[in-house]
Amino acid sequence: MRLTEASLCGYCGEPATEIEHVIARQFFPAADHERKKNIPRIPACRACNAAKQKSEDTMGVFLTVSSSDESAKKVMEERIGRTLRKNQRIRRLIRDNLVATESGVGFGVPLDEQGEEIDFWDWLVRGLYYYELQTPMRVDEDLHIALVDVKGPLERSRPLMPVRRNVQYRTYAGKDMQTYFSVDGDRQCWLIEFRNRKILVTNVIEAGSQLEQDLHEMPRYRLSR
Repeated sequence: MRLTEASLCGYCGEPATEIEHVIARQFFPAADHERKKNIPRIPACRACNAAKQKSEDTMGVFLTVSSSDESAKKVMEERIGRTLRKNQRIRRLIRDNLVATESGVGFGVPLDEQGEEIDFWDWLVRGLYYYELQTPMRVDEDLHIALVDVKGPLERSRPLMPVRRNVQYRTYAGKDMQTYFSVDGDRQCWLIEFRNRKILVTNVIEAGSQLEQDLHEMPRYRLSR
């Protein structure tokens, strides 16, 4: 991918100044070139890239520490210790919020209080939207972001998707990230699994719908940007 004078930022639609990876390379081992070849890249402006990186720095630690896959373990050995020594803010977040879970460790702060996690998934979906449709999502699009607590393969969570027309399946970075998505006119939905997290992102939750009922007890956050 190359920038041209006509290239627009995939996040805000302003003139692009650089090419950036939708999924930050810091999530993967330094020598894992196969995974890195399969990371979507899009044009971005410097301001969006810098803002996105802040959430990636935090979630690069949070998601890696709470993941049990081999790729995450290698990143732990290579990078996490160095990051925590350098970044007092992230070190404090880890210290204050790390809790024991059935699968190992996790974080005890509810999703709607983890501002940088919300930002992380928001940036990710906006980047994937541009990558798949080759046009930026509306900056003022209201997105609902919810943790999905359905055991087993990601496919089992598909009934939660409120937009089900022409659902497509993608894997990125090897198969470290999986997603089902549907964009039907102004309606969209993304179901994503990455580093032991399953997330549903949509701009459609209709009152009285099954989705509203299914999400009633789940941690959730309504985000406007």
